[in-house]
Amino acid sequence: MPNIAFLPFNVAEPVRPALGRQLCQFLSEALKVQPEVGTNFVSYVAQVGTPAEPEAAFVNLTEELNSDDFIKQVQEQSGADVVVDGSIERVEDKYELTLRFSKPGVIGSSTSTKTFGVPEIFDTVRWMVSELAKGVEITLLPEFAEKMEFGTDDPQAFYDFLLGFDAISYIGQAGSQVSKNFDLSAAFDELLSAVERDNDFLGPYEAVLQLSQLCAQNGVGTFEVVESKLKKLLEMIPFDWRGYYATAGIYQGSGRLNEAADTYEKAIRVLDEERAKTLTKKSAGEDVDVPDLEPALFTRLGLVQQQLNMVANAERSFKKALDLEGPDKPTMDFLAGLMSATGRGHEVPAMWKAVIDQNPNSPVAWAKYGMSLLQAERQADAEKAFDEGLEKTENSLMVKRYYAPFLVRKGEFDRAMDFYEDCLEETPQDVGLLLEYAQTLGKAGREHEIPDVLKTILAGEIDQDTKANTQAWLYELEQPKRIEALQRAQEFMEKEEFKLAIDELEPMKVWMQDYWKLWALLSTLYNRAQRFEDAEAAARKVIEIFPGCEPAYGELAGSLVGQDKAEDAYNMLAMVLRARPTSLPIALNLAMAAKQTGRRDEASRLAKQLREAAGPGNVELEKVLSEIERA
Repeated sequence: MPNIAFLPFNVAEPVRPALGRQLCQFLSEALKVQPEVGTNFVSYVAQVGTPAEPEAAFVNLTEELNSDDFIKQVQEQSGADVVVDGSIERVEDKYELTLRFSKPGVIGSSTSTKTFGVPEIFDTVRWMVSELAKGVEITLLPEFAEKMEFGTDDPQAFYDFLLGFDAISYIGQAGSQVSKNFDLSAAFDELLSAVERDNDFLGPYEAVLQLSQLCAQNGVGTFEVVESKLKKLLEMIPFDWRGYYATAGIYQGSGRLNEAADTYEKAIRVLDEERAKTLTKKSAGEDVDVPDLEPALFTRLGLVQQQLNMVANAERSFKKALDLEGPDKPTMDFLAGLMSATGRGHEVPAMWKAVIDQNPNSPVAWAKYGMSLLQAERQADAEKAFDEGLEKTENSLMVKRYYAPFLVRKGEFDRAMDFYEDCLEETPQDVGLLLEYAQTLGKAGREHEIPDVLKTILAGEIDQDTKANTQAWLYELEQPKRIEALQRAQEFMEKEEFKLAIDELEPMKVWMQDYWKLWALLSTLYNRAQRFEDAEAAARKVIEIFPGCEPAYGELAGSLVGQDKAEDAYNMLAMVLRARPTSLPIALNLAMAAKQTGRRDEASRLAKQLREAAGPGNVELEKVLSEIERA
């Protein structure tokens, strides 16, 4: 099976780089339907901006074909059988595309050129596929070779879609580090232009929804921009419930709960109307697909209603979702949470038992039934339920997975570890499972076995925060003498003997470069000792190792303020809060930085939001908030 690496086509001004990237990426995606062909699209993202405000940007490497040395490097690193690259330049009112294929040892084993305008874009893509088939020596599926589908017959709509879709590729890779110069509104407009030209073209419609969700997830753009573009989409396509669902999700994520509830209800009505129309057509003998009712609509509506304290409405919505769901009933977790929150947790086991009665072999139902009994403090019944669940589901690993922590709490470590080991045979890289197993080993007095488990975790693909804490645990097990120095430093700090504490820790920096707790303590000590540049470096080291360590952002802000860089501190915290919008510590630090930089209205607004989120009775927080609000 040939493996093909696709590189973005380089472009010369005034050609937009998005066209080079997306034409090549579309070619890569199109080839994935071919049997016995492996494809991989490579994009170039560079880190730009400043250390305080890092940004990522797509890179157009050159205005010509890539150098021979670069292609050789790609071949060596990727091991690809064929590397596809190219270039696009403007020739009067058309584009000139040069398409090149390179095989190991032969740069440019095949090179061809085509001139095209937007009206010829479909023929150009088909030409690329044909050239690729000849250059790589593959046989295309007959139906693919004869008629390649684009989702539309309008070449301008397809062209606009490609340009707009580039924003999805960009935000998907850059995340919260999207450049401030990125024109989000223009990307939406290109997709909306494609929708306007062809209402039946699903690609740009779904891309607008995906782009709006990416913006919300990564804090890109403003709420007003995203909302206005979704509203425009709804005006164009008012009969597709998915647009209302996506818009409701944006309202929900922004805390505009009444609008979210109204829009989820609108989505339900639109879907009901579409179902009624298609059912009428079907009963008249037309060959139409009747859309299914969507349980997720009722689940999300119920969650919003619960946040609005509309408990009875939320319960009805959750139960409607359950009626539509399959045997595993994922909405039961939300309904159970609602019941528990409103003093009706004792009703939850019976609800799970009803699910079991309908599907007695469901491992999910048995596992959740056992957990609900535990939460109702019916431990003996829970144990019986887990044992019966194992019997009815033929020793299901899911039941064992939920049963094991209960056995640990009971002190039945050997049986719990047997269950964990059974589960790990099936999913040996399950990080959560491995961590629970390691903790159980410690409780069972088998600490000497923990390091091997932690090393297994560290050898896998894990998120940075888990890696930081796992590595810290490993240090604490394998290097106890050095950890004692950390404990002595903490004692010195409590006595405000900052120099002695720093002297205790600094020699450890060489030996424990990725021990985040060392750098966290050093950043605090350096700030206390007014060694602000050292504090900044230490805080950045913590964030590099453990991005989820929220106190480190406060130490970093303090170090910047100490260097008369309050504006940098504000910008850094604002960026972090966009990525972590529910973080109270970061919001508090941002409120203080806003006041220090003269943004008093923003500081007061944040203080009000923090007070509402924290609730009454937090005396120490109230002192800080009052100081922020003081003129």
